[in-house]
Amino acid sequence: MTTTLADVAREVGVSTAAASLAINGKPGVSAATRDRVLEAAHRLGYRPNPAGRALRSSRAGAIGLYLPNSAVHFGYYTEATNGVAEALHRSGIPLLVLPNAAHGARLDTFPAVDGYLMIEPHSDDPGVAEILAQDLPVVTGDRPRAASATPGASSNPPTRSSCAPSSTGSSRAARSGRA
Repeated sequence: MTTTLADVAREVGVSTAAASLAINGKPGVSAATRDRVLEAAHRLGYRPNPAGRALRSSRAGAIGLYLPNSAVHFGYYTEATNGVAEALHRSGIPLLVLPNAAHGARLDTFPAVDGYLMIEPHSDDPGVAEILAQDLPVVTGDRPRAASATPGASSNPPTRSSCAPSSTGSSRAARSGRA
């Protein structure tokens, strides 16, 4: 059975609001109360509900990973995906691997994310255009490469570039933004 915030509060003899303040490191409870709540939460095995936190913060709490259609042919993409998943997991952020739009997938039918990571985006990929049209952060190692022209796909989308470290030195990272 899952331990709830109400269980922790009841164990310590405080309100759920006080227990929430203590667990989230917010002001409004004494240091002694915070310590008692944190100890009880640990002892009872309380884990915050990610869906509840997402609702409260108006954030999805996840990052979407978009890979090129060719990702199934090269092991590099599996290694990159595992590295991203491990790094995000250490930060407590779920990763949502999105299917490529070339297979008929529509991004608007998938769970919401707070931003995207794109590996080797192609300007003729309708999913890339769909992602860049959203008002969300986008990080990629390269600018979308032009291929064959597709109506609605931008071959030169607006981006702001900055340097980001990679396992092989530094790579370019771009964050999409509306100019």
